[in-house]
Amino acid sequence: MVRALFALVVCFLPSALLANTCLQNPNILISNCDASLRVGLISPTDLTETDAPDLAVTGTYSSADRIGIEGLAVLNGEVKSRRLQGWDGVLIVDRLGNPTVYNARNVAFGGQRFNIKDADDAQRLLEITTDQGASLIQSHLLISDGVLDLRNVSNAPVFYRRLFYMRHNGEFGVWQPDERLTLYDAAVRLQDELQPKMAINLDMGAYDFCQTKDGTDCGRLAVPLDRLTNLLVFFSQTDDES
Repeated sequence: MVRALFALVVCFLPSALLANTCLQNPNILISNCDASLRVGLISPTDLTETDAPDLAVTGTYSSADRIGIEGLAVLNGEVKSRRLQGWDGVLIVDRLGNPTVYNARNVAFGGQRFNIKDADDAQRLLEITTDQGASLIQSHLLISDGVLDLRNVSNAPVFYRRLFYMRHNGEFGVWQPDERLTLYDAAVRLQDELQPKMAINLDMGAYDFCQTKDGTDCGRLAVPLDRLTNLLVFFSQTDDES
């Protein structure tokens, strides 16, 4: 069961406390403004119909030739990939289901700080994430401390984009516009609309999995389901669970 992957007691900023500072935006697929959320990074095989999340989307990138997760990856305390990449974004979800996005040069976890551009630091981060039963993925960091973390590249490809963001007020969620954009244009638009503190890219393209609790398919998956390697999942919390 997916819920068994998380601790029973969770400490989230209640959605009621966010109500006065949350922005209404039609491009937000889910956020903790609507309900307290706990987050998970799981293997697709852990996704069940009987314990379905409110939203499940592809997390970070998969390798087509090696059929595995690219970048450092830990899912619920189990190391899935040691393929350190140069991407600046790190998403860590602690064992209670609390997500945080970091710049790879300044990751704070378990009372320590890490610069995973350094291989020794990257190994230490894997070890402490594993020890604490947390989850971790790498991806492209688009906004870091409120500032764009990428350059505008001429003739960049346009695709549908899905981004995970965190705002200064504690709000987090998934943002996805309807039109195809370059990665830079998507980051600029997200910055204009939500003024996030941090934002990372989520994989789409051929690996675009998106499914809601009622089974609605909101993605464009173009590879067999068994080629998926990781999912970012969101569970709403009742008052008793929060």
